[in-house]
Amino acid sequence: MVTVSQPQRIVAGLLFRGGRLLLGCRPAGRRQAGKWEFPGGKREPGESGPAALARELAEELRLAAPPARMRLLFRRRHWYAETGWLELAFYRVESWRGRPARVHYRRLRWVSPDRLGRYDLLAADRLALPRLLAAISRADRISRSGPANGAKARAGRVAAKDGGKTSRPAAGAR
Repeated sequence: MVTVSQPQRIVAGLLFRGGRLLLGCRPAGRRQAGKWEFPGGKREPGESGPAALARELAEELRLAAPPARMRLLFRRRHWYAETGWLELAFYRVESWRGRPARVHYRRLRWVSPDRLGRYDLLAADRLALPRLLAAISRADRISRSGPANGAKARAGRVAAKDGGKTSRPAAGAR
């Protein structure tokens, strides 16, 4: 068993194409070979989460993804007996250039979110699925309504609650 005082900081990227998420299958010779995972890897000291994910996507998949177009969805901790604590940060990657290449993976698949549970995912990713699916659903609802539409909807709900007497949008609706 490994004892680690500080958790290893890991970034994971959620890349969508046509409503499907990209998964990679770990190759033979790597720890947990044959398991599926979201692309990503370890953060280096002094590196931001988005910068680490941009580096990992370039190394693992030959993709160019601007850190400014990555949005943190959530973080969680996970314990692996062989490595200790991990702190995983899951980012939605809003844009990238290139076509994913199997530099680091045995296979790549674009998977519908409702089918993720059918894959033999790494334990940390599998246990994050309920929160991940909720975050994806929440992000999709927001993106469909758009920032301006979302603010108008929130302001309308506040106005409806007070009988239409609200003279300005609720705090945070701007």
